[in-house]
Amino acid sequence: MIFSKLTNLLRKINTFRPLTKDEVQTIEKEKKYDHVWSSNAIEGSSLSKYETAALLETGLTVHGCS
Repeated sequence: MIFSKLTNLLRKINTFRPLTKDEVQTIEKEKKYDHVWSSNAIEGSSLSKYETAALLETGLTVHGCS
């Protein structure tokens, strides 16, 4: 039962392949933002994911920190 569900999900996923170069780049960028945001959240940062992404996009810093 579980195997057939997983097989069906894999078939659905495969209908979206291959991804375009732009799609891969977007996924990689979002993955980076999520990683940086979650790492900072663990360290006590109160920035939202949106704020973190905005800082990464602009290259700005918060209170002079890198």
